Amino acid sequence: MKPRTILLIATISTLIFTGCQNNDLSAENQSLKQQITELQQKITELEQQIQTSLQNNANEQGTENTTNMETVSSNTLNHSDKITTSVYTTEELSTMVDEFIVSVGSATPDVNNSGNLDQFFSLKREADKIDHALESYENSLEDQYRTGTISRDEYRNLDEEIEQLEELLDSAFDRLEITYGLDD
Repeated sequence: MKPRTILLIATISTLIFTGCQNNDLSAENQSLKQQITELQQKITELEQQIQTSLQNNANEQGTENTTNMETVSSNTLNHSDKITTSVYTTEELSTMVDEFIVSVGSATPDVNNSGNLDQFFSLKREADKIDHALESYENSLEDQYRTGTISRDEYRNLDEEIEQLEELLDSAFDRLEITYGLDD
């Protein structure tokens, strides 16, 4: 009987103490809601400041941007190294694509060689570099057309040549993926 009495007293005590606790969390919830609202207001203010700053910078650099377009388009980011490249001619680009096609054609992966991935990624980086050069040349053509340096017909013809080179590059890269059994 004694253990039952102690168990009964412990149970009643537990119920009494839990019932007497302040379970009103609404004040804490209100405080958290207020903090969230304040943070949202600060974020909105910061976004507006950034937007205003960007607009002011764009207005100040409006004329500067047109002269820097060629410089920006001639810079490329290759992994973590910044490399400055010039805008190539269509003949140079065509040669680059042809050399890449030959490289892909001569690539023969060895099933037992773990260096296959290195060879694949090396050729992939080369393809990316050529693709970027093609895009830079295309951007340069657009700039030349806008400034009136080349005529509309010249622009169309050169743009078609670039499109053909891009298709050849894409086709060679697809063959590279098939050769190595990778779909990047």
